[in-house]
Amino acid sequence: NLNEAQKKAAKAAVDAETDPSKVQGHVTDAANTDTAMKNLAEDSNLANVDEIEKGVNFTNADKDLQDKFKQAVQDAKDLLDKAKGTAKNAKEVKAVQDAIKDALDKLNGNQKLADAKDKAKQTVDNLPNLNEAQKKAAKAAVDAETDPGKVQGHVTDATNTDTAMKNLAGDKNLAKADEIEKGVNFTNADKDLQDKFKQAVQDAKDLLDKAKGAAKNAEEVKAVQNAIDQAKDNLNGKETDKSGL
Repeated sequence: NLNEAQKKAAKAAVDAETDPSKVQGHVTDAANTDTAMKNLAEDSNLANVDEIEKGVNFTNADKDLQDKFKQAVQDAKDLLDKAKGTAKNAKEVKAVQDAIKDALDKLNGNQKLADAKDKAKQTVDNLPNLNEAQKKAAKAAVDAETDPGKVQGHVTDATNTDTAMKNLAGDKNLAKADEIEKGVNFTNADKDLQDKFKQAVQDAKDLLDKAKGAAKNAEEVKAVQNAIDQAKDNLNGKETDKSGL
């Protein structure tokens, strides 16, 4: 497992030794270095570098931490190069191996993703117009996201839904539903058109119920609002013609 420089250094140490009792010590040192090189070559993190560098913990990590991991890996590969590797001893070889694990442990991509998710969910919780089901759905989407670049997209979706819910709550026809239903345009309208208006109003009230409202998205909320306005416009009640009375 030794590279050429390590072998050369070990043999040079043996050649330079003048004390016969210490010759075996140099052999032991070389054997320990050989074991350390074997352990380095078989290091699981070194073997899984490509997989590690594709993972979120690496891709989302701070660049300086990415660079340190890549450098630690390169140092190991350089040392394991039989022809070009340097003459490191067992302790130094172990330090090269330890540097890979240390650099891996310091990668903070997963933590940054977790922090981004926590911030996103807090933002969702603070949106004032969402019902509980909408908040739950938005936070579930955040939790399930594995791409750091897409976390903010779920917040944007939730914010758009919040705006749609605010618009629905402020819909003029919803606010005046009782007044509309007392008017001739409603009372004299065809029953199916009356029913459609009443259903549209009820659908809106159900959705706006904080505790029981469904988890509709922005487009679906807009559709609920549009249904009220359309049903109102479709009412066809007219004043009763009293001229013949």
